[in-house]
Amino acid sequence: MTETTACTSPNCTTCYVIEENMDVSDYDPDLLRELGDEEADPAEFGDDLQADVAARFQRILQDGLNKEEKDGLIKKYPYPKNVPLAKSPTLNPEIIVNLAEACKLRDKRLLSKQDQLGKTLSALGKALTNLLKKTPDIPDVIRTLNDAGKLLADSHYAETDTRRSVLIPLIDKSLADPFKDRKRDTFLFGEKLGDLVKDSQGIKKTGQFIHPAPSTSSNLNARGPLSRGNRQQRGGQSYHPRAGGPRNVPMGPPYQNRRRAAQYTAQQQPPARRHVAPPPGPPAPARRAPPPPYRPSTSRRA
Repeated sequence: MTETTACTSPNCTTCYVIEENMDVSDYDPDLLRELGDEEADPAEFGDDLQADVAARFQRILQDGLNKEEKDGLIKKYPYPKNVPLAKSPTLNPEIIVNLAEACKLRDKRLLSKQDQLGKTLSALGKALTNLLKKTPDIPDVIRTLNDAGKLLADSHYAETDTRRSVLIPLIDKSLADPFKDRKRDTFLFGEKLGDLVKDSQGIKKTGQFIHPAPSTSSNLNARGPLSRGNRQQRGGQSYHPRAGGPRNVPMGPPYQNRRRAAQYTAQQQPPARRHVAPPPGPPAPARRAPPPPYRPSTSRRA
């Protein structure tokens, strides 16, 4: 019997030493059985399939079934009458009216996948029923099982395609098309994907140092910016920059220049706000005229 103990090195935490020829009598066998059977390492792959069967499955898992063959297999195996639940359930109309169009399309795709799985169950059930007969038709059983395997492998391919379609929109646009063209193997986008990404990044970095040549075609209507220190001629009039005033005002006679400067300044100012008189109120009461001033009489009494 062998026993595994930790390594005696003080600095070792991962190494183990296997001690051979341990004395089993040191341990109670009844208590050892309470530990249960030792679990073996799970095997990821099992026995090989027959070469022809394996080749057919591999092709479908990578490329899927073509539409004509797939539709023919689905029509070939109707749902059994005594297994109505093999058919995918229909969405309730009370829910359909409240769903967005994108949700309806997604449910339609899922329903199609579920229907294909139901057809696969129908084919498997037909093959099992045939085998249970006293005189089974073995060639027919083989054909039926082969069809069921094709439908199941195509469903596997559809799920792979769904995973890829979910991830491709999240990838950089410059890499989206190369990613679509890659075939799956043990990885979703194939092995050596890092080489493709590195090459693409190298091309992108090289493109940053490549600039288009300047255009040599001249545009007669194009004008460059006016320099402050230069004197320009337009239509026979001179233009001079003026400190503290509007720029590029055509210089003419003095009175004409002042008028244009005033017009330019008035255009830049916001329009004056108009005073709106309040609505008229009720008429004021009429005032009584004051009494005439008192004047004493000048006539004398007799």
